[in-house]
Amino acid sequence: MLQHQHQGTCPADRPLTEPDIAIHLPGRYLILIEAKFTSPNTFYERGPRKDSKSLTLNELHTIYQDHDNQILDYAAAAQRTRLFYQLWRNMTFAEWMARHDHPHTRAYHLNL
Repeated sequence: MLQHQHQGTCPADRPLTEPDIAIHLPGRYLILIEAKFTSPNTFYERGPRKDSKSLTLNELHTIYQDHDNQILDYAAAAQRTRLFYQLWRNMTFAEWMARHDHPHTRAYHLNL
């Protein structure tokens, strides 16, 4: 279990995100896996919230980021009209958690 004080903008308060599977070898790698199998990868598009639990694309981009992360390109994402929000959140968290585990821990995210 990773236990570190909050630093940067992660972890975010809402909506909650949990990977379906996590594989962690301390100091080496952290892999978060989203097991979709036959379910679609849902996304947010530009525009208003769809319901009380959803976010706008800009909110997703703003809340789920940490400028110390290097894998995701936040500038490019800000220009997109659509983001796959579970994939975005899981990759953001994978890199954040790996970095806080150990400087040599590599972050990965898989989508099945």
